[in-house]
Amino acid sequence: MKLSVFKMHRPAQGGYPGEPPIGPRGGPGTGMPAPGGFYPRSSGLRQRLLNRLLAATTGLTWLLYLLALPGWINEMGGNAIAGRSPANPLLPMVVYGIIAVGLSALTFAQRVSAADRAYPLRAGGFLILLIGAGAFMLASQGLTGNGRLLLALFPLLSVFLLSEGRFGRLVRFAALILSIFTVITIGFFAVQGYLLTRDTGAEAWLIAELGFGLIAIVSTLVFDAYLHDLESGMEKSQLFAINLERERQRLESQARQARIDLEYRLQQIHSTNEINLLIRGGGEQESGQAPSSAQPVDQKHITKQLLAQVCEQVKDRFGYDTVRVFLNEGISAETGANSPETAGPATELTLPILSGLNERGEPIMLGTILFQSKLKEAFSKDEVVLLESIAGSLASALENRRLLEQIESNLEEISALHRQYLRRAWMHVLDTRGPQEYQYLSIMHPGATPGRERPTGPIMMGPGSGGATPADRDNRPRSKNLLELPIQLRDQIIGSLVLEPEPGRTIGEQERVLIESVINQAALALENARLLDETRQRADQEMVTAGISTRIWSSTDIETILQTALHELGTSLNAAQGSIELWPEPAERANQDDAGDGGSEASP
Repeated sequence: MKLSVFKMHRPAQGGYPGEPPIGPRGGPGTGMPAPGGFYPRSSGLRQRLLNRLLAATTGLTWLLYLLALPGWINEMGGNAIAGRSPANPLLPMVVYGIIAVGLSALTFAQRVSAADRAYPLRAGGFLILLIGAGAFMLASQGLTGNGRLLLALFPLLSVFLLSEGRFGRLVRFAALILSIFTVITIGFFAVQGYLLTRDTGAEAWLIAELGFGLIAIVSTLVFDAYLHDLESGMEKSQLFAINLERERQRLESQARQARIDLEYRLQQIHSTNEINLLIRGGGEQESGQAPSSAQPVDQKHITKQLLAQVCEQVKDRFGYDTVRVFLNEGISAETGANSPETAGPATELTLPILSGLNERGEPIMLGTILFQSKLKEAFSKDEVVLLESIAGSLASALENRRLLEQIESNLEEISALHRQYLRRAWMHVLDTRGPQEYQYLSIMHPGATPGRERPTGPIMMGPGSGGATPADRDNRPRSKNLLELPIQLRDQIIGSLVLEPEPGRTIGEQERVLIESVINQAALALENARLLDETRQRADQEMVTAGISTRIWSSTDIETILQTALHELGTSLNAAQGSIELWPEPAERANQDDAGDGGSEASP
């Protein structure tokens, strides 16, 4: 019987050795918030919006700049021919060029620095360029240009791009005030005539400033409230995602731990089944084969060897430090007891080895099995169930071994009684029929009659029957090629066959097998003949007994009954003479017999 070789290691809370520990996920590069806080919100939606705004604004600015550049150059040339100052077209060309270059620098700044660190500078620079472009357009083009639009976008974009941190709302309102103040300031200078604009009326500027301020305030407040609600919803969603991730990690940890526990239990069940198979198989023989029936079997040694194998397997498979088995019949086995590392076990478990019930209905305890471990709480409920099954299998094996010993003893006793019966029966046959011995002499034998069998002197099965004795047969002259085989009936020798081959010839193995087969068949035929003869004798005796009984019962007279019984017995047995009489037993002897019978019945 072969056992698979593997050891079970108790699972730790972190999983098997070599597996990554079960822990919270998250952090940079995972897409989840790091433990203990959140990523800066600028790394999410605001960064993407800023990148797209910069890319779109930069491209649009350069397009408009390149489209307006020929007009500015022609205007500069016309002014030069007319003798006017070329300062007016040169100023917007320089300002817008600076704005385009600044936007390009902010667009490509994310590639040379960390996104989180560069975001405040890029967002602030974009807003400064935006308000600068709006102020320049409003100052140069007046109310008919797009300056007010850019200045209105300044507080709205500030609400979204600069709303982080503790001072986010303060920064938003500061941008709103700065935008309104810029419009009022430019309008004041335009009304005073310091700026060359087309709309110089104070009433027009006042209406534009009031409308701009109202629109800017309302739009900023509405956008701020909407953005605040959006941020709250995003934070709640983010918190929900974090809790969901943590719950997923917890469930994954529980599932992994459950898988580890399940694999460990499956290993325990597999080991328990193999140990039970080892117990039921009676242990592994040292030679790998069953002992020969001709050799005496030491059942105690085999039992102790089995217990030692069970202790070793349980210790190796379950990882215990000490395993001991004690039987009531004085047999014990242990493993791990002599190791200095097993001193002072933290926990131990003792299970009884129970088998059957006694007369009072209580289980019979054959012994105990002890488990010791240095680990605290080493024996779980599942392990106790498996160990109890091992103890039950061991009890069944011990009970089966006891029954086997009892059956073998009974069979040996029956075999001895049967051999004694056969010996007595054939002794009776020889006493009745006389010795039975036959000899065959071939034509090659000196003085033999060719092809004729003739009886010779008797052969004895035991002393005291006359004729040749076993010693006489042993002292006969024997040839080197002489073959003598016993005639056996169920291990009882009832005769022998002696064959002497012709000179110069030996009996081969095939011929020996043939002779043994014939002898076995002859032995069975002899036994059948003896049983048939015995059956006939008993039938004749029954017939004689029945006839005598019929004649005795046919009479009612005492003298006639006695005479008939004596006459029939004498005739049937060919007796020379006989007598029959009636006489009472003495009273003293009868009393003694009665007292003896009573004493024997009263004896325990």
